[in-house]
Amino acid sequence: MKTTDALLPLYPVMRKYGVTCSPEEFHHSVNLAFHDAESQVYDDIHSCMWKSLPQQVEFLVGDCFKAGALSGSSLAALDIGCGTGLASELLLRTPVASKISSLDMLDTSPEMLNRARARSSSWSVKPDFLNAEVADLRAQPRRYDVVIVCSVLHHIPDLPTFLSDVRSLLAPGAVFLHLQDPNGDYLEDPELKSRMSDLQRHQVKIPSWIRRLNPNRVMRKIRRAIVHDKNDSYLNSVSNALIASGVTRQPMSPEDLWSVTDIHVHDGEGISIKEMASFPWRCRLVSQRSYSFFGKMLTELPPAYRLRESALIEQRALNGLHVSAAWVAVE
Repeated sequence: MKTTDALLPLYPVMRKYGVTCSPEEFHHSVNLAFHDAESQVYDDIHSCMWKSLPQQVEFLVGDCFKAGALSGSSLAALDIGCGTGLASELLLRTPVASKISSLDMLDTSPEMLNRARARSSSWSVKPDFLNAEVADLRAQPRRYDVVIVCSVLHHIPDLPTFLSDVRSLLAPGAVFLHLQDPNGDYLEDPELKSRMSDLQRHQVKIPSWIRRLNPNRVMRKIRRAIVHDKNDSYLNSVSNALIASGVTRQPMSPEDLWSVTDIHVHDGEGISIKEMASFPWRCRLVSQRSYSFFGKMLTELPPAYRLRESALIEQRALNGLHVSAAWVAVE
């Protein structure tokens, strides 16, 4: 798949907003403006990830240990698309932390890197921060023993090329971990759709007066209002930055912005483990997991549904809304 072909979905958006630069430049400019602005509110908007994903990262690391991977005593780690530091922090909470001797954190957004830098001040490992893209690292001689990405793959238009770039950075036997992407192999799964509908019906059945009196609901409502205001503000900042730089001629709607940044969400394809396994990138799948079996993450669910979610996670069911996996580099 060529980059230009991968960016074909952007052409209608580019015409709509009078874009004259190349699709590659447009995609880069929108993502940079978006993530610089989003850095200010990222942790608020995605608080459920901080609460629910520690378990998933620990599972992936445990699966790698069972497969005989991550066996070295001095591991070089890389966090691609590190954002505010979520994936690195969760990785450093797992048993592999004692083995990590160095950590590089990569992002195209300087503002995201600033947030990650502030967060890392209390970590046992002092990271190096790289304002670059994965392809920029291919020429360097350094190779990594563990690479992690969180909520990244569905942003990548040309996934085969990206994974080839990742593979070029992996030492022999190194591990590639990814999580928090829409589960492309099961998005149309009838059982998943049925569970999501079940949760929606349950939430509708709760009497409104009980919901109004629930203190947790009141706090969530306040939080949503704050986040909504921040959402409006940061999305306006994105559009203003794109106009100021001459990339677009008029403000972009939120839907059009997300169609560029979250390209494999809006195309309905998600991230397919089966497809990834077919790419010639010389990595072997050692763990595949799923979660969000009711369409929401564990900590967002009502208590009874948390129990059902936990049971499905324990059973290693694969048909949740989100997917995670671990791969080992092979020769």
